[in-house]
Amino acid sequence: MVLALESLLLFASLPFPGASNSIGLYLASTAMGLQNGMVSAYSGALIRTTHVTGLFTELGIYPGHMLRGLPVDRLRLRICLLVAATFMLGSAAGALLFERMHNLAVLVPAMLTGACGLCYGVYRQYSTAEVSSTGQACFPPHAAVATSLSVVRTHGMEMQAGCLLAHAPTVTSLVRPDEPALMTTADL
Repeated sequence: MVLALESLLLFASLPFPGASNSIGLYLASTAMGLQNGMVSAYSGALIRTTHVTGLFTELGIYPGHMLRGLPVDRLRLRICLLVAATFMLGSAAGALLFERMHNLAVLVPAMLTGACGLCYGVYRQYSTAEVSSTGQACFPPHAAVATSLSVVRTHGMEMQAGCLLAHAPTVTSLVRPDEPALMTTADL
């Protein structure tokens, strides 16, 4: 839903090009804020997509931690590198598109965002129907830990992350194989 709204805001900003009419800037800024809020909510406020200053600060801190022998969250490091790389690639692509398409360059992210929102909506519709017919309950997409988990422990049983048996209250902890429990049933 958020991706579709973001897409609509980007499309709505098109008739108001340039800084002379601030309505387009407000609409595009609102779309960026929605994207940042959605990713922050899904990642547990670990990832920001509309600015990279904090991201590069973290990337500067990690080598210092490594040199001093302090622990470094390697998954977070990989995510930071991935977000920084895609931010730079997206910036370069946006500059090239603007050079060729001018203000219509906003059509590309608007269409991509709308397509992603539509695909995700269809996926959720069919995956929810499939899950309910199999009698299994899946983690909600906003469970930020689900994206980085590979194993779920339920009273001694281990399963792949993503789906639990219908008896979700029996979950004792959500874990990654190389770390202690990240979450207990009290956190669910």
